[in-house]
Amino acid sequence: MGKAYMKSKAKKKSIVIVLEIVIALSIICTFNIVYDKGNGDGRLEIQNKTDIQKPSLSGSWDENDVPYIHIFADNWSATELPWIQNRTGSWSDPHVIENVTIDSTGRPYGILIENSNDYFIIQNCKVYNTGSGSFDAGIKLENTNNGTLTNNNCSNNGGNGFLIYNSENNTMSGNYVNYNQFGIFFSESNNNTFSGNSANYNTYNGIYLSLSNYTTISGNKASNNNDHGIALLSSNNDNISGNSAYNNTKNGIYLFTSDNNTISGNNATYNKGSGIWLDFSDSTNIS
Repeated sequence: MGKAYMKSKAKKKSIVIVLEIVIALSIICTFNIVYDKGNGDGRLEIQNKTDIQKPSLSGSWDENDVPYIHIFADNWSATELPWIQNRTGSWSDPHVIENVTIDSTGRPYGILIENSNDYFIIQNCKVYNTGSGSFDAGIKLENTNNGTLTNNNCSNNGGNGFLIYNSENNTMSGNYVNYNQFGIFFSESNNNTFSGNSANYNTYNGIYLSLSNYTTISGNKASNNNDHGIALLSSNNDNISGNSAYNNTKNGIYLFTSDNNTISGNNATYNKGSGIWLDFSDSTNIS
C-alpha cells in the first residue's frame, strides 16, 4: 500500500513538472525579454513580439508599393509609411528613406524633399522615368538643408538625375546619375558636397552648377556626356578636384562667369573641346 502511494505521488509530480515546462515554453514563445540599458536600474522589460516591426530588407519596396515620396515642411511624422523611418531628425538621429524603387512615369519627380531643415538620409533607392521638364528629377531637394544622399541610382530620367535647388549643407556620395538630361543640377545652392558619384552619358552636362557657391565637387566621374563633363555658370568659390571628366562632346570642365574657384588634380583628357576652358572667369587656381 505504501509503495503504491509513493508511485502515485511520483507520477503526479512528474506530470506537474511537464506542465510547468510546457507553460514556460509558451511564455518564451509569446514574449521577448529585453534588457533595458536605458533605464539605468537593470530592469527586464517584457515586450510582446507582435508589437515589434523589423526593418525591411533591401529591395523590399518596388514600383508596385511606392508611386512617389514627398516630404513637405518637415512633415516626416505625418507620412506613417513603412519605407520612411521617422526619427527625431537631429544630426545623430536622422530620418531615413531607403531600399525603394520608384517608376516615375508621368510624374515630375520620384522623391521630393521640400522646405525641410531636419537631418535625413536617402540611400539605396532607384528612381527612373521622371518627366522631361527642366526642374523634373529622380530625387529633388528644394529649399532643403542637411540631407545625405548615398548609393542611389537615378538614371534614365527624362529630366535630371538629381536637382538641388536653393538648398544648403547637403552631401551626395556614391550615386549613379547616368542617361538623364543633366546628371546633377545645382541651382542657387551653396555649401554642398558632391563626391564619388558617376554622372555619365547625359544629354547635357554630367555635373552642372548655376549660381551655386562654396560647392565641393571631388572624386566624381563625369564622362561621355553630350555637353560638358562639369560646368559652372556664375558660381564662385567652388572646389573641383580629383574628378575624371573625359570623352565629353564639349569640354571636360567649363567655367563661365565664375570666379575664385579651385581646379586641381582632375583628369580632363580626350574631350572634343578642351580639357579645361574658362570664359570670363577670374582668379581661378588650376593645378
